[in-house]
Amino acid sequence: MIFSAIIVAAGSGTRAGGEKQWRTLGGKPVLRWSAQALVDAGAQELVVVVASDAQDRAAEVLDGLTGWRAVVGGTTRAESVRAGLAALTCPDDQPVLVHD
Repeated sequence: MIFSAIIVAAGSGTRAGGEKQWRTLGGKPVLRWSAQALVDAGAQELVVVVASDAQDRAAEVLDGLTGWRAVVGGTTRAESVRAGLAALTCPDDQPVLVHD
Protein backbone atom coordinates (compact mmCIF):
# COMPACT_ATOMS: atom_id res chain seq x y z
CA MET A 1 0.00 0.00 0.00
CA ILE A 2 1.24 3.48 -0.83
CA PHE A 3 0.79 5.97 1.99
CA SER A 4 2.18 9.13 3.52
CA ALA A 5 2.53 9.87 7.22
CA ILE A 6 2.54 12.75 9.65
CA ILE A 7 4.06 12.70 13.13
CA VAL A 8 2.64 15.40 15.37
CA ALA A 9 5.52 16.27 17.74
CA ALA A 10 5.02 20.00 18.29
CA GLY A 11 3.51 19.79 21.76
CA SER A 12 5.06 20.27 25.13
CA GLY A 13 4.12 16.78 26.36
CA THR A 14 3.04 18.13 29.73
CA ARG A 15 0.60 15.27 30.38
CA ALA A 16 3.58 12.88 30.14
CA GLY A 17 5.88 15.04 32.25
CA GLY A 18 7.24 17.15 29.39
CA GLU A 19 9.02 16.67 26.07
CA LYS A 20 8.02 13.05 25.57
CA GLN A 21 9.07 13.06 21.90
CA TRP A 22 12.68 13.74 22.89
CA ARG A 23 12.94 11.23 25.74
CA THR A 24 15.22 8.28 25.24
CA LEU A 25 13.62 4.85 25.14
CA GLY A 26 15.75 1.81 24.43
CA GLY A 27 18.69 3.99 23.43
CA LYS A 28 16.81 6.22 20.96
CA PRO A 29 14.52 9.23 21.28
CA VAL A 30 10.81 8.36 21.02
CA LEU A 31 10.53 10.51 17.87
CA ARG A 32 13.24 8.44 16.18
CA TRP A 33 11.40 5.18 16.96
CA SER A 34 8.19 6.52 15.43
CA ALA A 35 9.80 8.01 12.34
CA GLN A 36 11.93 4.93 11.69
CA ALA A 37 8.89 2.64 12.00
CA LEU A 38 6.88 4.68 9.49
CA VAL A 39 9.76 4.87 7.00
CA ASP A 40 10.43 1.13 7.40
CA ALA A 41 6.73 0.43 6.85
CA GLY A 42 6.97 2.19 3.49
CA ALA A 43 5.79 5.75 4.05
CA GLN A 44 6.30 7.45 0.71
CA GLU A 45 6.45 10.82 2.44
CA LEU A 46 6.92 11.64 6.12
CA VAL A 47 6.15 15.05 7.59
CA VAL A 48 7.30 15.65 11.17
CA VAL A 49 5.47 18.54 12.80
CA VAL A 50 7.55 20.25 15.50
CA ALA A 51 7.60 23.46 17.52
CA SER A 52 9.25 26.43 15.87
CA ASP A 53 12.30 26.14 18.12
CA ALA A 54 12.70 22.37 17.62
CA GLN A 55 13.58 22.04 13.94
CA ASP A 56 17.31 21.67 14.62
CA ARG A 57 16.61 19.16 17.38
CA ALA A 58 14.44 17.08 15.03
CA ALA A 59 17.19 17.15 12.41
CA GLU A 60 19.67 15.88 14.99
CA VAL A 61 17.37 13.11 16.25
CA LEU A 62 16.48 11.99 12.71
CA ASP A 63 19.98 12.31 11.27
CA GLY A 64 20.63 9.62 8.67
CA LEU A 65 16.94 8.86 8.16
CA THR A 66 15.76 9.66 4.64
CA GLY A 67 12.38 10.62 3.25
CA TRP A 68 11.24 13.03 5.97
CA ARG A 69 10.97 16.76 6.44
CA ALA A 70 10.00 18.99 9.35
CA VAL A 71 7.34 21.68 9.42
CA VAL A 72 6.33 24.01 12.21
CA GLY A 73 3.12 23.18 14.03
CA GLY A 74 0.44 25.38 15.53
CA THR A 75 -0.65 26.23 19.03
CA THR A 76 -3.10 23.32 19.17
CA ARG A 77 -2.91 19.69 18.11
CA ALA A 78 -5.54 20.33 15.43
CA GLU A 79 -3.52 23.23 13.99
CA SER A 80 -0.42 21.05 13.93
CA VAL A 81 -2.24 18.26 12.08
CA ARG A 82 -3.50 20.83 9.55
CA ALA A 83 0.07 22.11 9.09
CA GLY A 84 1.25 18.55 8.45
CA LEU A 85 -1.54 17.89 5.96
CA ALA A 86 -0.81 21.17 4.16
CA ALA A 87 2.85 20.19 3.80
CA LEU A 88 2.11 16.91 2.03
CA THR A 89 2.77 16.70 -1.69
CA CYS A 90 1.02 13.37 -2.25
CA PRO A 91 -2.18 13.02 -4.31
CA ASP A 92 -5.36 14.01 -2.47
CA ASP A 93 -6.69 10.44 -2.57
CA GLN A 94 -3.56 8.84 -1.05
CA PRO A 95 -3.97 7.45 2.47
CA VAL A 96 -2.26 9.44 5.23
CA LEU A 97 -1.40 8.02 8.64
CA VAL A 98 -1.33 10.57 11.45
CA HIS A 99 0.77 9.52 14.44
CA ASP A 100 -0.07 11.66 17.41
